[in-house]
Amino acid sequence: MRFKPKHLVFLSGYVLCAIFVNLLCGYIRTNQKILASLQTSTQSVLNRRSPLRNNTSTLLRTAALKLTVNLKPKVVDSSALGTRQEHQQQGAAQSSTGARPKRCNGCFNSVFPMLIDEVDICETHHDQNIELVFLIVSSHRLRKRRDSIRQTWASITKNNTSRYRHVFLFGMTPDGALMERVREESRQFRDVLVSDFLDSYNNLTLKTLMGLRWAATRCRHVRFFMKVDDDVWVNTVALREMLAQKGELLDNRLIGMCRKGTKPERDPRSKWYVSVSYFPDETYPPFCGGPAYVGGMGVAARVVAVSKDIPFFFIEDVYLGFCLEALGAGVLLSGRFLTGPRISNDTCYARNSVIVAHRVYADMMRTYWAAKCDV
Repeated sequence: MRFKPKHLVFLSGYVLCAIFVNLLCGYIRTNQKILASLQTSTQSVLNRRSPLRNNTSTLLRTAALKLTVNLKPKVVDSSALGTRQEHQQQGAAQSSTGARPKRCNGCFNSVFPMLIDEVDICETHHDQNIELVFLIVSSHRLRKRRDSIRQTWASITKNNTSRYRHVFLFGMTPDGALMERVREESRQFRDVLVSDFLDSYNNLTLKTLMGLRWAATRCRHVRFFMKVDDDVWVNTVALREMLAQKGELLDNRLIGMCRKGTKPERDPRSKWYVSVSYFPDETYPPFCGGPAYVGGMGVAARVVAVSKDIPFFFIEDVYLGFCLEALGAGVLLSGRFLTGPRISNDTCYARNSVIVAHRVYADMMRTYWAAKCDV
């Protein structure tokens, strides 16, 4: 059989095609080996928690925290700020942005939508004058504490019909079952406020400002407010005596377990760590300890108004100190506001001598209330 020229051309093409396919397969096999080698090396580096990985994680956390304190009117995603380690990360992230300015021009928007609001708690009847509203900071899961408060010292409000009123303050929780229980509690007692930011330790500044804003708006005719945590015993008899004696001083002051010359915590292991680069001052301005303090309603309104020009700070009682400093307002120390360790079982001392005792939980609160003591 004789090959014609066209047969030779076809045969040559076939040979060239076979050579090309063989080369292509070899190239693919080589690259697969390279990719597998790279994946193994990368995993090895990650498993050793290299500095590069740690630095990248820190940068990501810093970016997330910057978004948290940007504080636009939507849910603040600070779900990663609930442990001591995460508080340290917040301090580090803040310090990485340079020193915190003392004032700004409208940089802090703490206004969030109200998910549960009570507009008529401070309504009055028959020319009634309301003396004080209690702003009680609580957490969704602590229903037992709230019930104890309602049944003991907050019973002075008579279900929000007397000269004293009360309300419990919450942010939002991603736990749907917990949130529904709080909604049911609200329907039952009509004494719950919920705002649309994440309820967390680092957002206590937002929760406090929410309560002050609500009071200054809904209860502007009330003379005083008292911000109080849900693990605080309030001696309402002693409180009324104090207001009668010192009430005039509270038009431009807060009273409580107040501090002057407090130094920032510089230990990175601390829950309240603040770096020198972020806050270089040696001391904080005067402030009143967060568990409980009392002020005139005008002070609440002025703090809310100035807060937009005071940059966010995660320690809420110190933040109020910044606001008071900007307003030229002061603080009054009262030795009857005990915000340290819980009073030992001296129930009559709590009933007769103090205005506030901190770290008093539900069962002890009922014990204090039931005690029979001579005045």
